[in-house]
Amino acid sequence: MLGLIVIIFYFFGVACWYASVRILMRAGIKSHQQMIYKLIRSKKSFYDRNPVGRILNRFSSDLGIVDNTLLDLSIVIIRLVVRASLSLIIVSFISYYLVIPCFILIIFFYCLGSYFNKGIVRLKQLESVTRSPIYSEFS
Repeated sequence: MLGLIVIIFYFFGVACWYASVRILMRAGIKSHQQMIYKLIRSKKSFYDRNPVGRILNRFSSDLGIVDNTLLDLSIVIIRLVVRASLSLIIVSFISYYLVIPCFILIIFFYCLGSYFNKGIVRLKQLESVTRSPIYSEFS
């Protein structure tokens, strides 16, 4: 019985990985196209308010992060979710009384991650803003 569950989760993980790669590749292409379209169609006042370095930073750094990091992180997240759910199912078959502490730990780590996520996002924003003058010097 447990062998069948492992095989099902393995194929589920492979299918999720394949689907996420296809979706994220299409999303990256679509976001590039939308940014270029909106940049070409923008008014002259947009170029007066935003320096060239900030615009170049959006295309080079931010979209590069989205293209590279998002794909890698989604694959890692899919693997972790599949492994964690498989481990939870196996634990529930072996000793069902450990399921409640596992759910408490899941809730704890979710709250911890959401708490630290705000700081990480703000740090990335500061990094992006500080790189803009460097890119404007190259243009």
